[in-house]
Amino acid sequence: MATVENYADVAKAVYARQDGPAVNMGNLEGWQVQKWEWATWYGNGYQGGVFANNSDVIVGFSGAHGRGGASVSQSAGNARIGVNAIPNMAGSATTMVKWALSIAYGRQVSMCGHSLGGGLAEVVGNWAGLPFISFNGPGMASYLKMPAFNLFRQQQLHRASTSNNTSDAVGICFTVRGDVLGSFGAHVGHEIVVDAHGAENTHSMDAIIMGIGKERLRHSPREFLSNWPSAPR
Repeated sequence: MATVENYADVAKAVYARQDGPAVNMGNLEGWQVQKWEWATWYGNGYQGGVFANNSDVIVGFSGAHGRGGASVSQSAGNARIGVNAIPNMAGSATTMVKWALSIAYGRQVSMCGHSLGGGLAEVVGNWAGLPFISFNGPGMASYLKMPAFNLFRQQQLHRASTSNNTSDAVGICFTVRGDVLGSFGAHVGHEIVVDAHGAENTHSMDAIIMGIGKERLRHSPREFLSNWPSAPR
């Protein structure tokens, strides 16, 4: 079964740049990238990848790329602008999740992301009825009731009508105390707030990794969310 640390490593790995070094697999020993989509300046801003091992398939959604998205964590106003871009990326994210399901062959499919990628994980995880982990993403519970999000849901995933019932979502939202974007809006799923533990940039994945490490939250999600799926047999 994938650990919280695995999800954090995936969320960090999907920030790779097309003109930079190869995707950093970090501590993802035994995992392989199965599919990848780069963000482009003229595209919708979506970037993500599908990571798999023998038991799990994780779809990772990157945070902001291009179009000035790096500033979304700096103020509530910028956060609102960033969140409004999520419907444009949701279609691409959903397509990647569908592909992951097609190659799962009995393995557990889940998703994760950091920053706006975490917001995507909340939205698409709710639509698809799949488990997700968000790291310092914006809370998307109220946004899921907006017409723009419902339109995309109807176009992309024909799940049961209960898909807008965010209370039964199987998801964990890790936020660092005091982070602007992480505290923006009500979250879908179960929120766990960790302290910054001295990290200068509370929004960064480094702050998240330090927080979950110091507070001993790196292991199986089932340790603190009982309805998280058990390992496939």
